[in-house]
Amino acid sequence: MKKAGSKLLAASIAVVTAVLQVFGTPQPIHAFENEKVVNSCTSVGSFQAKMLYGKISKSIVNKYEGIYDFDNLQITISNQRTEKGSVVVDVDATADMTLIKSPKDSRYVKGMEEAIEDLTDQAEILLAQNRYEAYLDQVMPCYNETVQIGFEYQVNIPNNTATRSVTEDEIELYHRIDTEDGAILTKVEMDDKYTEDENYLAGKEDIARYVENTKENEYAARAVSFSRANAVAYAVAHAMDYPEYNKDNGGSDCANFVSYCIDAGGIPRGGNWKPGGVDWIRTGCNNENGVVLYMRNHGYYAAVSYAWQSTLASIMFWNTKSHVAFVTRIDGYNILYSHHSNEPKGSTYYLYNSATDNVTFYVPQV
Repeated sequence: MKKAGSKLLAASIAVVTAVLQVFGTPQPIHAFENEKVVNSCTSVGSFQAKMLYGKISKSIVNKYEGIYDFDNLQITISNQRTEKGSVVVDVDATADMTLIKSPKDSRYVKGMEEAIEDLTDQAEILLAQNRYEAYLDQVMPCYNETVQIGFEYQVNIPNNTATRSVTEDEIELYHRIDTEDGAILTKVEMDDKYTEDENYLAGKEDIARYVENTKENEYAARAVSFSRANAVAYAVAHAMDYPEYNKDNGGSDCANFVSYCIDAGGIPRGGNWKPGGVDWIRTGCNNENGVVLYMRNHGYYAAVSYAWQSTLASIMFWNTKSHVAFVTRIDGYNILYSHHSNEPKGSTYYLYNSATDNVTFYVPQV
């Protein structure tokens, strides 16, 4: 088995170090071999760019080693400003991510298997096996498949370091989520490791919940049909579109994007949940009108207790800022989502991170 991230680490070592710092009007600087970096920030010199590229690559590889292989990391450095004596920039990164560990070996699937073994009623066993097989049908195609994944950061570099060497410790790296009311920042811990601690119990509860809900025929009376596949297909196809509500018109497109995804799945428009309506273009934070509150109040979506109860076409609702996203891929180890903000996204998929993303998941009930 290949060691996860080996290609990415090799690429970071092969960085070309001779890069000219540009002064005056910002312009793209193709600073690394195979154009790995685009730098439009005049206060970020070649050494800082090289250090930043290496730090980001190591943080990704260290976290997901043994689960994914990464290749072709590219970073774009932009939006330079000065805050509290530091040069602050945004970094948008993309990489090719390949799942190298079989979903059958995940703790989630092992939890499902144990839950089935604990059942004694033959009708319940049949229901549980159907759910188990459907889940594998969803996640197994992800095995050894490569998708482009996006990462968003804010970086703080001590000022007056453009002409001298800096250490990794001097560069502060933060996960960044762009929202309607400012970015959510969480410091990157270089020794952070991916864990499946909660996934085993979640897999067991998946089976229990499915059996109980199916026996009760919970959604049989629903007049509305919803295609999660159609909703996800729309999200994937339009994840990188230029946002309708953007920095030029003073808006942010996250709720508008999620509403169009749900609309594509077949939830009927109504009231103010229609293009341009407040329930369509707002998130619903602070219990104000918006897409989450509308879906919840109409019984189309409901909150779940923790991330691994989510499904494809679930809504991710940030609890501390006004932001929503749409779950578009589940591979047995991670939840991937697509989202919009006020600028175009560089990738279709982003990784949910329980350590940094304070999120409530809302799951379709139809």
